[in-house]
Amino acid sequence: AALKYYPPLGSFMMLANNIFINRSNRQGAVQTFKAAVDQIHQKKVSVYIFPEGTRGRLGDGQLLPFKKGAFHMAIQAGIPIVPVVFSNYSSFYNPKHHYFTGGTVQIQVLPPITTEGLTTEDVDQLSTSTRDQMTHALVKLLEEQKKNI
Repeated sequence: AALKYYPPLGSFMMLANNIFINRSNRQGAVQTFKAAVDQIHQKKVSVYIFPEGTRGRLGDGQLLPFKKGAFHMAIQAGIPIVPVVFSNYSSFYNPKHHYFTGGTVQIQVLPPITTEGLTTEDVDQLSTSTRDQMTHALVKLLEEQKKNI
């Protein structure tokens, strides 16, 4: 939800009907995910979620632990998970001054993971296997990125 107040990104996200999750309010977050499931069914929209809950800045091919809300939502909605992995941008981002100097970010879309037939009992395994697949892909992307620097 913090991005909501980050100009100009927040304005664009609100205009695009993005759903903001207040991570400090668990009950509110659960209600927001339920509303997202309704939107998926009513408007036939896709949802993108950063399952780490924030931007990871490790830069070494490690992902932060995944939050479970996205996986509960995917199972409730009966929709597949399509993992997307982004390479690191630390080589051309200046965190002290908050600007990019120019560079390339590689994006890899992994095969969809079905949630068909899954229940809330499967959330932990689904989260773990998704994270493992994404970590493996991220390590490969970072290896490629290092070759091109």
